[in-house]
Parts: sequence; C-alpha cells; structure tokens
Amino acid sequence: APSSSNLQPWKIYLLHGQNRQKLTKIIQSKLDTGVKIDVPIQFPLHPGVYLPAPGFPNEMKQKIPKHYQRYSALGKKRYGAADIKRGDFEGRMKEGFRAYDWFGAPVGLILTINKNMVYGNIPDLGLLLQTIMLLCEQYGLSTCTLGA
Repeated sequence: APSSSNLQPWKIYLLHGQNRQKLTKIIQSKLDTGVKIDVPIQFPLHPGVYLPAPGFPNEMKQKIPKHYQRYSALGKKRYGAADIKRGDFEGRMKEGFRAYDWFGAPVGLILTINKNMVYGNIPDLGLLLQTIMLLCEQYGLSTCTLGA
C-alpha cells in the first residue's frame, strides 16, 4: 500500500484459531473485572471519545452535529436490532464487546501504527486497510472495520 515518503509505519497482526480466542478471553476477563483501558490512548476513537461511558458523545454532538446524527442513527439501528434499550448501559457494553471477538469472524487483523508517528501518518494506515479490504473483496471475502 502507498505511504507518505514510503515510511510504511504500520504493523499487522493476524489472529485466528487459539490465538484469537486467547486474546478475546484476555480482553473479556479485563472487562469483567472492571478494567476498561489499561494502555495509554494516543488517539481518541471519535471526537471527545476516550472511554466508553454513558453520555460520552456529548462533545461530538456539540462540535460536529451532522456527524453525530450519523453516529446516533447507526447506534439506534445496531442496538435496536439487538433489542437493547437506550438506557441499558450494561447491555450496550456487552454488545460492544462483540467487536473484541471480531463479531464471531474466524480471522481478525490488528493494525497498529508506530507510536512515534504523527497525525499526518494516520492516513497511511487507512490506505493500507483499504488495500487489504479491496483485496479480500476480490477473493470473495467479506470484511468489516472495527475501531477498538
């Protein structure tokens, strides 16, 4: 995949079988004991979103309302399909955990970027991800991106 100045600042970890199951169990045990995030966060997942907590998208709602509307509409569809009510924080967290199990997919990829890179290098990771997804599609494999 292309990258700025050919830096290729990424690492790709492919997980399947026992290794994927082991990582899922480790994450689940941390969530079960109340550990939400035990590594430093370099970049928030969305504007104003550093930790999963009730009401966390407020900054997004205020600063970028058009994008918040899309975010909110997706949440209504996703949690509505699972019959999880708006105020059911525990149910929403449980459903959200499915991302850490790759929604049951047999293979998961984790893409990381070198911690010394800057915001300008993040698009390189996106280009790599899109290249992987397009190649998978070419070979009849479905993909889904997850930010976690």
